[in-house]
Amino acid sequence: MTSLKTTVKRALHSFGVSSNLARRDGASFILAAHIVLEEESERLADVVRLLRRSFSLVSLDEYLDALHTGRCRNLVTLTFDDGLRNQLTVGHEVLTSLRVPATFYVCPALVGTPFSTWTWELEPRLSRLSARRRQEIFASGSAESFEPFLQGLKEMPLARREAIWAEIVNATPRFAFTSDEERRFGLMDWAELARLDRSLITIGSHTHTHVDLPQVDDARLERELAASKAVLRERLGCDARHFAYPNGSYDDRSASAVARHFDSSVTMDPRAVGSAAGPHRLPRVHVQWGAHELAWTLARAPRD
Repeated sequence: MTSLKTTVKRALHSFGVSSNLARRDGASFILAAHIVLEEESERLADVVRLLRRSFSLVSLDEYLDALHTGRCRNLVTLTFDDGLRNQLTVGHEVLTSLRVPATFYVCPALVGTPFSTWTWELEPRLSRLSARRRQEIFASGSAESFEPFLQGLKEMPLARREAIWAEIVNATPRFAFTSDEERRFGLMDWAELARLDRSLITIGSHTHTHVDLPQVDDARLERELAASKAVLRERLGCDARHFAYPNGSYDDRSASAVARHFDSSVTMDPRAVGSAAGPHRLPRVHVQWGAHELAWTLARAPRD
């Protein structure tokens, strides 16, 4: 049954109210996406069509140029994190058919590995354990269920998180993705990354290993940034000039380091991009694969 809230959102979208509110004051946005499945391809296309009606869809370089010159009004640029294979097989197909630019942020050390980032592997691995063992592991992270456990892992000291992750990996020695998990969470390999249409797709860094930068020491911070650029240059021949903070995590120290290596960096702060925004802590709004949901989200997004 459709909820009253959803019905209202659809009505506001149908009459153009949400889109008009999203555009108010010349608001511009950077949108963040992760998983996009086959059954969501038409919804992604609907989202693109909505954005084209209400905003100018531009590449990240065009966006940054407009921001620098004070022309950033009612612009949108699309970004995809983690290098998931479905971003190629589904997302890229839609983007190229509609000729829409986007930025794909990848972790070079994980490209072509059999599983995924730890954030996507976590729930499938836990699902292989008994209910009692899962609760024991949740308790080790001071949580009682999955969502607070995941959030707690993202926020706890890195050494403690890595110890808990090692415990989970050791408890699932024969782990392999199911076919459905693979289509959701599997990563592109280098040959697949090379298939991306470089006239539309900009490839950026998401660190080398998908580590939360505020959690690492200065030496590893520099390695994560420098290695990601070097490997992307070696394997794809591209100069990665743009960066996305894993899990949206950053602080003054990591932001300063990123600024030494990259022309821009994006967070997961869900706001419109104000005219005074700097290039190294750019906010992003996460995409919902439904035009009425996205229009509502953008209409309600805080402005600077």
